[in-house]
Amino acid sequence: LGDAQLSRNTFDGNSVTGGDADGIGNGGVGNGGALGTAGGADVQLSRNLFVNNTAQGGVAVGASAAGRGGALGSETILNTFGFVPLPATVSIDRDQIEHNSATGAGGGIYNEGELSISRARIANNEVVWGPEDATEPGVVTDFLPGYLFRGAALGGGIANGGFFVVDQENETPVAVYGSVEMSHTELADNSAIGASDVEGPNTVADQFAGIESIPTYPGIGVGGGLHSLGEVDILRSRITDNRAVGGNGNAGSFAGVANGGGLYNDGLMKISHSQLSGNVAVGGSGNEGDINAGGGYGGGITSGTVTALPDIELRSASLEIRHTKLIGNEATGGDGNSLVALPIPTPQIHRPAGAFGAGVNVYQGTADISKSMIANNVSRAGESGDAGGAGVAFFGFVGTVEANLSDSLVMNNLAYSEDGESHGAGISSGALGWLFAVRNGSSVVTASISRVLIFGNRAEAGEGGRAY
Repeated sequence: LGDAQLSRNTFDGNSVTGGDADGIGNGGVGNGGALGTAGGADVQLSRNLFVNNTAQGGVAVGASAAGRGGALGSETILNTFGFVPLPATVSIDRDQIEHNSATGAGGGIYNEGELSISRARIANNEVVWGPEDATEPGVVTDFLPGYLFRGAALGGGIANGGFFVVDQENETPVAVYGSVEMSHTELADNSAIGASDVEGPNTVADQFAGIESIPTYPGIGVGGGLHSLGEVDILRSRITDNRAVGGNGNAGSFAGVANGGGLYNDGLMKISHSQLSGNVAVGGSGNEGDINAGGGYGGGITSGTVTALPDIELRSASLEIRHTKLIGNEATGGDGNSLVALPIPTPQIHRPAGAFGAGVNVYQGTADISKSMIANNVSRAGESGDAGGAGVAFFGFVGTVEANLSDSLVMNNLAYSEDGESHGAGISSGALGWLFAVRNGSSVVTASISRVLIFGNRAEAGEGGRAY
């Protein structure tokens, strides 16, 4: 809880493991494989090496907990009165954070406080769904309403988290989010890999049957490089070759989905003078669900929040991109995924093995993209899946999207489906058949596109497929 300055040290092969639970209890969180900080602390790091460290949650029959921050875990705690958050402050300057792992959130770093990163390398870290010896994948995150995940992996390099507390004086919930400022930094070759063989409810099918349920997103991999619930500001950095990978053989709504190969924004994100290239979101195979089984979305960036769902309506996501290159990113759907039939025709965006938004995928909130290049990105659908928006996809998935794209290049992007449909290779905008496409008499998507050069983009289909 105090202050510390750490310089030119090596942290190698350290680990933290949350406590196991007997009977039906939940396992304990493991925070910070090499270094853990808590509220009120001020930690300054310079030229350290963090390598081969691990954070693992406790094993339980009920819910195996998350391991958070393979190298570094920074938590916010509450003061004596129980409702005023005390964030930790951490600065990273020229540190190397490589080959670390966590079981749940933040393969390299987990943050709930105030984190600044300058001239660092965060690479080859991995987050997977949970402890290898857990009896079943448990709840990895329960940060916010709508964030109840089973078998999920969030933030291969960095997870910027958050949580709810209750203001005892006013008896109202207060959200606490982490913040990240990152400049002149390399975020590369990190992975978020979802679980396999996890079951969750088919929420939309349940609604038609009069059953109340919430999605638990079984086996999803989200934010290969970074997953954020809070605020992120990225300047003059390279986000390259990160992977979000959905698991295999899962069942339920969103089973085995991969989202945000490079970055996943569930809060407020600003990116300027940076490059995102070679990042991939790869949906899993052999999954079954009523919506989106085995899909790959947002190879470079995905932005939106599930907390905007109609029954929650907590907040909205915001994305701003300036003077940035998004080149050679991929969104890929898995194979052998199948559909749990609904009483109505399944909308295009909800079919299994889809691939949308290889460069940028915005499914909720606001997005403002200007003076940027979006080129050579590929949306490649899996078996019987549909592909679109290889450069940019704006679609109103859980709420309104207001998007602006200006003074930019969108070129040589490819949308491909072997036996489904491919369309809008450069830019795809609209509801794409989402069940709540129109609300209160207005379209759920509003996109303004001006002074943009759009050329060389291709929508292609194989034998039995359709391109338009």
